[in-house]
Amino acid sequence: MSGSLITPDSGKKPLALSKKVRLALACASGLLLVTAFPSFHFHYAAWFSVTILLAACAGARPRFAALCGFLQGVAFFFPTLSWLYQTFRIHGGVTPVMSVVALGAIVVPASLFPMAFAWCFAWLCRRTVVLACATAPFLWVAQEFGRRSVPEIGFPWNLLGYAGGHSLVLAQLAALGGVWLLSFLVAGFNALLFWGLMELRAGKRRPLLIAAWTAVALLLFVSFGGRAVPAPHPDHVARLVQANFPEPDSFPPDWLETHAGELDQLERMSLAPGADGNAPGLLIWSEVPAPFSMQDPKFAARAARMGKGVRDGFLVGVIDWKVKPGTGWHVYNSAVLLDPRGVRRFCMIKFISSHFPNSSPGAAGSPS
Repeated sequence: MSGSLITPDSGKKPLALSKKVRLALACASGLLLVTAFPSFHFHYAAWFSVTILLAACAGARPRFAALCGFLQGVAFFFPTLSWLYQTFRIHGGVTPVMSVVALGAIVVPASLFPMAFAWCFAWLCRRTVVLACATAPFLWVAQEFGRRSVPEIGFPWNLLGYAGGHSLVLAQLAALGGVWLLSFLVAGFNALLFWGLMELRAGKRRPLLIAAWTAVALLLFVSFGGRAVPAPHPDHVARLVQANFPEPDSFPPDWLETHAGELDQLERMSLAPGADGNAPGLLIWSEVPAPFSMQDPKFAARAARMGKGVRDGFLVGVIDWKVKPGTGWHVYNSAVLLDPRGVRRFCMIKFISSHFPNSSPGAAGSPS
């Protein structure tokens, strides 16, 4: 059984495919879309991989199409988010089995959004394929926005528009509608291509020719449109310093004192004049495997001193401790920007939180 439905606009099954073929197409769509992102960087895959998902869903019953969408999400998110497995293992001290479970706890909810997209597309195909294809770009952007907006576990990684934004000239569209406009453009071309292929089966070549000429126009735009983008003239220099401290399971209370010599050396290296003899512009210490906290007076004094030694400020990754009644201490990855006067100008909190019911800031190397 194919699970296909007759559509009113065609009077016949749009794609008489077996369930196994539809499931295989959905998985192939997700795996192909993986190649549009690092470390493959085959960006063009984004422009036709979703077309394969549409083929898997068109003519299928909505509930079965939802399964296809879910499998497409799993096939896409597991490879592209596999780096989280190493993050859990290395930075979280989690066992391999629990790391896989944690990764799955992120992949499964994320896959519910392409699942919803597939259900809606298949439902619309029961009306007309034209309506489904015209609506597909809006549905795709809506499911990406929904995935990004889920509290606590939502994330904007690997949106379709990022693959389309590899071109400098296409990336300019982000100034008009952000990455969502780029996602709409890429999803729209996928839908146009699918519509053209569907109409070709009915002996109508014009829709496919429209898709072909659109592809040619996009290629020409990408190839030659960059000449119209103004050349950048950088007037600020940032110095990024990645500290390579060992990453233990826990930090002793005297960690800063024990590593004072290394921190002094790192500070001298960071504040050394550049090739032009001037002080660094913006100094950045990204996420450092160390218990840096602005709640620690010694580190706060060092950070303020370093902020005064640069021209545009010192941006440093820190941890922030907060306690909630009855739940214990919570530690957050955070960041702080200190201007040349040593004044805190910007703070980002709650990137990642961890719960330590039996710990306190003092026990982890930060002040009580």
